[in-house]
Amino acid sequence: MAARADVNIQTQIGVETTSGTSVAANKRLPSLDIEISPEHTKQFFKGAGYKFNTIGVMNKNWAVGTFKAPLNYAELIYVLASYGNYAAPSVIGTGGQAWTFNPAISGVDTIKTYTIERGDSTDAAKATYGIFNSLDIEVTRDTGTISGGVLARGFSVGNTLTATPATIANKPVSMNDMSIYLDATSAGLGTTKLTDVFKLSVKLPNKYDLKWVIDAAETSWDDIVEQAMTPKVTLECEFTSQMRTLYNTLKADNVGNYFLRATAVGENIGAGADYTFRLSSALQFTDAKEQRKGNGDVYAYSFEMECVADTTWGKAWEIYLVNEIASL
Repeated sequence: MAARADVNIQTQIGVETTSGTSVAANKRLPSLDIEISPEHTKQFFKGAGYKFNTIGVMNKNWAVGTFKAPLNYAELIYVLASYGNYAAPSVIGTGGQAWTFNPAISGVDTIKTYTIERGDSTDAAKATYGIFNSLDIEVTRDTGTISGGVLARGFSVGNTLTATPATIANKPVSMNDMSIYLDATSAGLGTTKLTDVFKLSVKLPNKYDLKWVIDAAETSWDDIVEQAMTPKVTLECEFTSQMRTLYNTLKADNVGNYFLRATAVGENIGAGADYTFRLSSALQFTDAKEQRKGNGDVYAYSFEMECVADTTWGKAWEIYLVNEIASL
């Protein structure tokens, strides 16, 4: 029998009707790679006079993992439906579907959970109550990527991949189409273009912790618990007159929130509908650092900011996507 080749390992997901109850993993995400592995907490004991532990007891079982993909117009909705605040899309133009994800600045978010299958024709691992628990977005002139962490509850091996999954359209964002803006009001979002940006990094941290209870009927964690978060945004830019002026403004006492927008508009879907990625965020400046030769031989600065809740805008961050997908 031939060895199982890593190149043949694939991941499929399915949207759960009831969180934690397994469903068919009937969607294949062609550029979103999800790796999921079991996690265990085992306690060991030894009595007096023994140099080694003599017994071990398993106390906790769950699953964790990571994901990575190119920044894209389509598959990203599956990450955001779990990490952001889920809402069904609205029709835009001819053939377009507009998805908006903006987590509440206070209160509980609506999310989707997934059954995750990973394997090949020989065997598949399966995890239930799968969630995307963090999201990093990095954009340079060369590439755009997304990555982050995954949590899940039930984990098993000895499964069969769901047959004939639907493959989601592979629609990566071209960096030819990306522009970045920074404005002093939410009403002005997307007005003032930053002309010499080398890198944008957005780090949306772990959103959920796990609730563990003493209950023999619970084979893993009982529930997820939302946490307070401090998302970070970093801009690496040439230290031009535009950025020097901006720095002097941002470092002032009691400066108001600033608003970042990163936008890419891709190919046309139909009349009034183009593939679109749009990230918006309310920000407070925290630090600036010299970046000598950060981009070739160009003299640059790295501007560090924290994403904050803006009560006038009613949001901390929002990601808006237009694609052709009408439902998860």
